[in-house]
This record gives sequence, C-alpha cells and structure tokens, in this order.
Amino acid sequence: DDDSLGLLEDNPLSRGSRHQRLVSLASGGTLHASLVCASCLLERPARSKHCPICKKCVDRFDHHCPFVNTCIGRNNIGYFIGFCTFCVIAIGSHLSIALPYVWHACDAGWEGQAHPWSYQMSCVILKTDPPLFIITILAVVHFTWILLLLISQLQQLSADQTTYEMIRRTPPLLNTRGFGHAMQNIVAVCKGAPTAGEKMYPNGKPGTMPNQVM
Repeated sequence: DDDSLGLLEDNPLSRGSRHQRLVSLASGGTLHASLVCASCLLERPARSKHCPICKKCVDRFDHHCPFVNTCIGRNNIGYFIGFCTFCVIAIGSHLSIALPYVWHACDAGWEGQAHPWSYQMSCVILKTDPPLFIITILAVVHFTWILLLLISQLQQLSADQTTYEMIRRTPPLLNTRGFGHAMQNIVAVCKGAPTAGEKMYPNGKPGTMPNQVM
C-alpha cells in the first residue's frame, strides 16, 4: 500500500501538470532545485529520496529492504521495527528450546562427568536429526543479523537518523540526552512524526506539490 510508505509520486496531477507546477515555483523564486526529483518531477520533502527499484520517491527514505520487497520510509518505519522485533522474539524462542535440546542430547552416560568438547560437537553433528540441525544453524545466523539490524535501527531512530544518512556519513540531527529522550525520539519516528526533519530544509519548509502522499 503506497500510503503506508510515504510514497510521493502517486498524486492525481499529470506529468505535464507537475512540470508546469515546477516552472511556476521556479518563476516565483520558491523552488529549491536541490529537492527536485528529475524522475518524478516533484519537489520532495527534505530527507526523501528516489528509489530506483520502486521507481518512486519515498519520504524520509531509510533503505530499500529486499526481504519485505519495499522501501522503508516515514510512514512504515514503525511497522519495520515491529517486524524485526517479532522476528527476534520468534527465532529466539526457537533457539531457547532447540539449542539446549541439541547440546544435551549426547549427555547420556556422562552424568556428572566432564566430557571432551570435541566429543560433544561431534555427537551434536552426527546424532542430531538433519532437518533440526539445519534449521537451528539457519536460526542462529538469522537471529544474529536481525538482532544486529534491530539494534542499529533503534540506535539511529534514537537520534532521528536514517540508514541512508548514516551511509552518507550525515551527522545525526538530534542529540540523545539520556534513555528517556532516546525513547521519545524512537516513538516519534515510529509514529511517522520525526522531530528533526525541517532542520534539513535550505530556507525553511519548501512548497510542496498538491495532494502529495506524505
């Protein structure tokens, strides 16, 4: 659903009307050329970016996620954080049961005795059912990178910084002053109301196209 992403291109104006609108803004001296998307012919809000995969501009562009096959922007970053959190909880629940079961499956006959680590690993590999062994290995891999992604996203949200801005080494727009302030920033961004956006406009908030999906 385009409305949930903050996609900017889907408005009822034809391409010709958008061009005329840009010409009118330029003639009146209210057009900020640095914010104009040449592909969509829109004067984008600050921090937006044209996605070459979605072929549309995304408000507060964070990144294009191949796993959910869509862009992460202002209006769906909260859902993305929820998705990552659910993945961590679901995979972690599997690992909390599977890892002890797999690790202690070879303890029979060694009650109260220490046994070599090499024996333990060999036993786990050889005696664990292949489907369970493969699923558990994949779960460990996915749990690790999704958890790191979630931590990275929360750290960025606490300072109202996007992944795209981090890659471009753009300094965070907000200074995190303690845990409470960081949580306020995270909640504000997840609600689609980032508090730092207007600081990036060249001369205040630029004019926007009518009926833009914000």
